[in-house]
Amino acid sequence: MSRIISKTPKRRRDLRRQCVADKKINGYFYVVEAVPEKLELKQKTFRDLDAVCRQDTIFATNTSSLLLSEIFAQVAAARRKRCLTVHYFNPPEIIPLVELLALPETEEAVMHTVKKLYEGMGKKTLRVLKELPGLSVNRLQTAVRREILWQLDNGVASVEDLNTALMFAPAFRWVTIGFLTSLDLTGLDIVYPSVSNILKDLNSSPDCPPILRRLNEENNLGLKTGKGFFDYPEEARRDIKDRYVRRLVRQLRATLDHAEDMNRR
Repeated sequence: MSRIISKTPKRRRDLRRQCVADKKINGYFYVVEAVPEKLELKQKTFRDLDAVCRQDTIFATNTSSLLLSEIFAQVAAARRKRCLTVHYFNPPEIIPLVELLALPETEEAVMHTVKKLYEGMGKKTLRVLKELPGLSVNRLQTAVRREILWQLDNGVASVEDLNTALMFAPAFRWVTIGFLTSLDLTGLDIVYPSVSNILKDLNSSPDCPPILRRLNEENNLGLKTGKGFFDYPEEARRDIKDRYVRRLVRQLRATLDHAEDMNRR
């Protein structure tokens, strides 16, 4: 699965079959699955892999929303000792965080091996200790998404202002010193009454925000279709994406500097 067979769209459906059928795969030590977020597809992928890979191969799923226990429910019991979630974030070659989650059966030596593998690549690992849909980070950002989209639906602020609100205040602090450290520096005596006053009025709906549903129904999916919350002229799309990547690289350098400075305390 780690070997790229083809990058062309018409071959993507064949990619999983070709990888599993690849005779060399039985010699791989570590296999990461990143097929679409469909439980049955992931289960079949690992059943196929379990049949051809050697017994000590480590299996990892890159799921961002499905339960690890359900994905590996159909592989052999002995294999489950070497299964885990390894969730990275796009673009994975730049975003430094990798989330790790073990099954109850997963051997600690396996977790240690995978953790060291990613740390050796310069990644920051987050060990998730409880199985939940979305792991840790996706749940955090989904909570933020819900409130921002609710504010947009209810005319609290403009698209442009909500787009930059976090950049120039909360996220500005979070990326510099971390969320919980920022609370400590603010003073928990100040945070407590503020949170108590606001929480009872926050949107807590379990339903998808109307604006997000409407944009999907209209096939306004963002950069890929030329329109989402903003417009993206076709001739500018490549430049927009390139500038985004360059900004991420600059942010990565700054974040690593901040982290090194925090480690000195």
